[in-house]
Amino acid sequence: MAAKKVRGKNNRRPNQSYQDSSPANPYQQPLAGAAQPGGFRPAYIPAHADTMHGNTSRTNNAYSGTANAAGAYQPSTISTYAQHSRSNGRYTHAAQHPHRVRNIVLIVLAVIVCVAVCAGFAFANYVNSINQTISFDDPEEEQAIQEALTPTVSDDPFYIMLIGSDGRSGVDGERSDVNIVARVDPKTAEVTFISIPRDTAIRLDGYGVQKFNAAYAYNGAPGAISAASNLLGVNISHYAEINFDGVTGLVDALGGVTVDVPMAIDDADAGGSVPQGVQTLDGEHALIFARSRSYVTGDFQRTTDQRILLEAIVNKIMTLPATDIPNVVTQLAKCVKTDMNVTDIVSYAQSFRSQPSVTMYSALMPSKTAQLDGVDYVVCDTSKLQTMMDVINDGGDPSTVTSDSTVSSSAEAEKQGQEATPVLVPD
Repeated sequence: MAAKKVRGKNNRRPNQSYQDSSPANPYQQPLAGAAQPGGFRPAYIPAHADTMHGNTSRTNNAYSGTANAAGAYQPSTISTYAQHSRSNGRYTHAAQHPHRVRNIVLIVLAVIVCVAVCAGFAFANYVNSINQTISFDDPEEEQAIQEALTPTVSDDPFYIMLIGSDGRSGVDGERSDVNIVARVDPKTAEVTFISIPRDTAIRLDGYGVQKFNAAYAYNGAPGAISAASNLLGVNISHYAEINFDGVTGLVDALGGVTVDVPMAIDDADAGGSVPQGVQTLDGEHALIFARSRSYVTGDFQRTTDQRILLEAIVNKIMTLPATDIPNVVTQLAKCVKTDMNVTDIVSYAQSFRSQPSVTMYSALMPSKTAQLDGVDYVVCDTSKLQTMMDVINDGGDPSTVTSDSTVSSSAEAEKQGQEATPVLVPD
C-alpha cells in the first residue's frame, strides 16, 4: 500500500534534515549570526508564509539557503519574516533603549533617595544637637521644672516665664535679673509681656518676706515659676532662661534690631554708651541697652527697656527669610535654656508667621515702693494687678488699665523731660 503523502515542512523521514532544492544564488550570503553547526535554528517561519505573500514556490528567496555539514538548514538570505526576527541586530539594538532609559531613571531615583536620606540624617542630627544645647544639664532640675509647669492645651493661649541672668563678674548671677511673664496666643499671633520688678516683696516658705529674685536664688527655676504663678494668679506652661552674655550673638545673627531708645545711655556699669532715638542696635549696644539702669526710675525703666528689646527681637525674627532661621536658632540655643524643644519652637513660630501681623503689648506690674524693716521693696498693688490680669487674659491691652513712671519712646521722654543719669565710673 502506497504511503500517504503529507504536505508541509515535516514531509521527510525521521532524523533527515531538510535540503533546499532551490538553485544556488551567488549573490546571497549567509545571515550574520545564523546558527552554526550544533547551534539553534533561526526563528520558525510558518508554512503559510509563502501564500500570504503570494509565493507558492519553495524556490522563493525567503527559503533560499544551503545545508551545512551537519545537515541543518542554513539560510542565505533575509526573508520578510527574518527581517522581523529577534536575531535581527537592528531590532535587538532598538529593544535595548527602553532598558537603558529605565536604568538611568533608576540611578537618578537612587541618588535622590540617598541625598534625601543623608539630608534627613543631617537634619535629625542638627535638631538633636540643638535640643541637647537648650535643655537643662541637670535631669533633676529639669524634672522639678516640669512639675512646676502646667501643660498647655493645643493652640490655646499660654503663659511662659522668662528669666534673665547676668554673667558679668561682680554681678550676682544667682539671682534672676530679669523676670518677665509673657502671655502667648498662637491663634491670634498676640504676645503680652508683663515685667515683675526684681525687688518685689513676696513671702517664701521657710524664708519669710523676700525680694522676688530670691525665689530663684533659694529654689532655682521651679521657685521662680511658682512665685510668679502665685503673684499673677495664672498657670505657667513654659519656661526659658536667658543668659545676657548670649544676647550679643543673637542680635548680631539677626543683623541687628531696630529700637527707639527712650533716653541716651552713658553707663560704664552697663558697658558703654547708646544715643537716644530710633536706630539699629548691634549685639554689643543691645546688651548695654538691656543692662543699664542709670535712670531716675532705676530698675523700673530698665524693665521697660528690656521689654522694648524683646519686642524688637520678635519683630525681626518674624520678618526673616526661612534660610536665615537655622543660624538664628543656633545662636538662640547658645543663650537660652528651656523646657521646649526645637519642634515646639518652630511650630509656634510658624503659627505666628502665618498671621498677617503680630500684636505685642507690654506692661509693668502695678506697684509702689516702700520700706519694710529698713529694706527697700517694691510692693504690688494687688487690686490694680487683678484688673490688669483680667484684661490680659481676655487678650486686651494692659496699658488701658494701668500706667507707670517709665517711658517707652524718645518722644515720650522728651515730652516728660526725662533724661538718663550718666555713670562714668563702674562700681
